[in-house]
Amino acid sequence: MDRRAFLKAMMASYGVTTSPHLLASKLASSSALLDSSSFSDYRTVVCIFLKGGCDSLPLIVPNQFDDYKRYADLRQHLVYSQEDAVLLNPANRSDLDVSFAGIGADLANMFEDGLLSIISNVGPLVEPVVKQSIENGSPVPKFLSSHSDQSTLWAAGTGIRGTTTGWGGRLNELLRSSNAAMPSNISITGINQFTQGAESPSFVIDSLQPQILNAIDSESGGLVDNPFTGAYLALRERQQSLFGAEYQRTLDSAIENNALLREAIANTEELEIDYDYSSNEAGVLADRLKIAARLIQIAPDIGHKRQILYINMYDYDTHDRQVDTMPQLIGGLGKNIRAFIDGLKLRGVDENAVVFTQSEFGRTLTINGDGTDHGWGGHQFIAGTPVKGGQIIGDLPRLELDTEDAWSNMIIPQFSIEQYGAQLARWMGVSQGYMTDLFGNYGSFDDIDMDLFR
Repeated sequence: MDRRAFLKAMMASYGVTTSPHLLASKLASSSALLDSSSFSDYRTVVCIFLKGGCDSLPLIVPNQFDDYKRYADLRQHLVYSQEDAVLLNPANRSDLDVSFAGIGADLANMFEDGLLSIISNVGPLVEPVVKQSIENGSPVPKFLSSHSDQSTLWAAGTGIRGTTTGWGGRLNELLRSSNAAMPSNISITGINQFTQGAESPSFVIDSLQPQILNAIDSESGGLVDNPFTGAYLALRERQQSLFGAEYQRTLDSAIENNALLREAIANTEELEIDYDYSSNEAGVLADRLKIAARLIQIAPDIGHKRQILYINMYDYDTHDRQVDTMPQLIGGLGKNIRAFIDGLKLRGVDENAVVFTQSEFGRTLTINGDGTDHGWGGHQFIAGTPVKGGQIIGDLPRLELDTEDAWSNMIIPQFSIEQYGAQLARWMGVSQGYMTDLFGNYGSFDDIDMDLFR
């Protein structure tokens, strides 16, 4: 008996397809859900989380002399030179005279090519605030300088603590597919909150290839004749508690889904695309984007009308050595997003995917000697063929102390996570009436259409 037939037979004989309490929960909430099976197209959003807190605000370099001098006085030896910067010509703004730091030349070139837009100054908010309202007692998110707390808020899609699911996971459940062969909320980084749903945990795969349980099955598709297989079969024959049955159901699902995924990915090709491997951080991102591209290509084969993919890129916590690390990080980010889009074009699926960034916070206006400390608001990037690129959305904050944009050496966010995430949710097919199901605090903010997509 081959592996897949064995697994299906075992699951059928075990009599477990979904647990009663999960099924009841799904049926109870079905009236609030959409069915992506009815969509006529395939779409994927790819979240790249810049872990550590990306110092993104100073990447936009002022061209006017006075503005640049204030910027340079603040950033000192960490300032980005005007000579190396790439001039930006925003398609939606005639009032801005800015360039992009030379370390992000690939990001700037995608901007000029109409493949990337910049959303200015996004961050977690409890409600809209300005400097004066904060000083008068308006609430701000708790523990603004905490990596773990701010990462949780970004993943949850809210500035209010306590949400255990992620907005990517909730988006997946809102856009459920009734005929998908496997989950479509996929992490290529490990278990994380962003893709975690109330009823559908993250489906985690390796950045190089889906894994098999070598103790149970083999590359050739058959059962392995060893003691582990015997133990596995013996366990399957035992009467189990409800908890044990649920655990076994999860194990069965993971084994079967990985088998299906390996088979589908085997039908795709490894393309000769020039990804950046000049640093460890860039190389890890490259490997993860490569598997993301193949997942997007096989989406129709595995019944995914809507996919949510999650990737981490590490080491943006630049308290020191920022002058050395940021060129590698931002350079690798830009080169690999460009390579990813180029690869999607060769696969014929570039119209189906959008890449966007998140990061727990921007960094402080001032430097600490050899780096920067934890801030609040920061710029985010959204890229892909469907993106109406070359835009800077929102007002650029002044990179100065003692302005209305700054509070306690940090820039106050202009847009909330909810407002930012809603743009991607709309592109995925979520109508306005469902936004509060996706983002519980959405009603606290103005409903904004950033006009990001073609």
